[in-house]
Amino acid sequence: MRLSTTDGSATLDYYPVRMPLGDISHKYLLKIINFGRNGQRKEFVTKDDFKTEVTQATENFGYNVIDFNIEPQLGNPLVSGTPYAFA
Repeated sequence: MRLSTTDGSATLDYYPVRMPLGDISHKYLLKIINFGRNGQRKEFVTKDDFKTEVTQATENFGYNVIDFNIEPQLGNPLVSGTPYAFA
């Protein structure tokens, strides 16, 4: 799922996670926050956290759903605990 601010200055992307052995995680999603030219942040979130974050972003902060990301991204949220933040 892709969420965007009304002015397009920030986006939130959520992707399914393909685990190292090829299976799709039923518990985790990869979250990518883009701040335009100010960079991005990646972390794994649980599906429960995803539901809460999407509800808050759309109802309280004016984000709009603009796309649905269905292509799984390779990752391992179990490496260092959850949420696991990328550098």
